[in-house]
Amino acid sequence: MKLLNRLSVGLGIGSFIYLLTLYYNHQINTVTRRDIIGVFIISIFAGVMTILFDIEKLNYLIALILHFISINIVVCVIAKLNEWITKDFTIFYFFNAFIIYLLSWSITIIRNRISAKELNEILSNNKNDK
Repeated sequence: MKLLNRLSVGLGIGSFIYLLTLYYNHQINTVTRRDIIGVFIISIFAGVMTILFDIEKLNYLIALILHFISINIVVCVIAKLNEWITKDFTIFYFFNAFIIYLLSWSITIIRNRISAKELNEILSNNKNDK
């Protein structure tokens, strides 16, 4: 069940980031099936790879770096296969990758804080009912 949750969260965040990127880059082109599948693969991989953060032997910074590197490898492979790479790709890629990664983790942190707040309220209400 945890894996399915990671997968669905990855899909949600990845799809949102993709649409946001298209919007801000003013590249409202025809989105192909190949593009959609590529975004799904990247998003699912990103979600599943959050398992790195559950490995107790890895501190948070190491897990974050490994996650960032693994995501970028997958993005580069999918970008090459889908012919998303232009001559300007490498110039702006790492800056954009960092910004997108930062945005993704910001969304995740906000989502986790909201969930924690909701759980704390439920626990508090249950405690008060007893």
